Amino acid sequence: MSNKYILIILIAVFIFTRFLGLDFIYHQDEYRWASIANPFFGDLHSPHPPLPEFLYKWTGALFDYEYLRIVPVVFSLFNLILIYLILKKLTGKQVVGLIGVGLFTVNIYSAIANLQVDIDGAILPFFILAGYYCYLRILGNKNNKLWLGLFCLAILGGFLTKLSYLLFVGALLVDKI
Repeated sequence: MSNKYILIILIAVFIFTRFLGLDFIYHQDEYRWASIANPFFGDLHSPHPPLPEFLYKWTGALFDYEYLRIVPVVFSLFNLILIYLILKKLTGKQVVGLIGVGLFTVNIYSAIANLQVDIDGAILPFFILAGYYCYLRILGNKNNKLWLGLFCLAILGGFLTKLSYLLFVGALLVDKI
């Protein structure tokens, strides 16, 4: 079986397994995000930067407030693709990317994080992975304005998600030095 078909099967398994959890009831801190997103509870605001709050409010208005898990699942799908691209870029081997995608798909902690209504499970990792992939592309070709622009967008998105994104930026600076 070719690597292309294996990747398609892994993505299908990923989507199917995450789809099964979209209607789970909210637990602990997830109620806080549901309360922030739903205007029924008043004008509550998150203590974090505005992007997650905006995404949850928009998703709740569009799909209903019972399905806020759509946000982390969509970001997790992008994370899956970025994991594949980063591993393939770092090693030059497609099979290593497939192994990474396979582990991300079947790992129970990954599944929980991919369904959790919060910032740290899927949204923040997306901006970290996107920033790192753009960083790798910039290292390979310093004159590429597209990847530099996407890198800046990833950095901006990360800071609009959570201020602890600064740790990732610091790690990149240390790597560059």
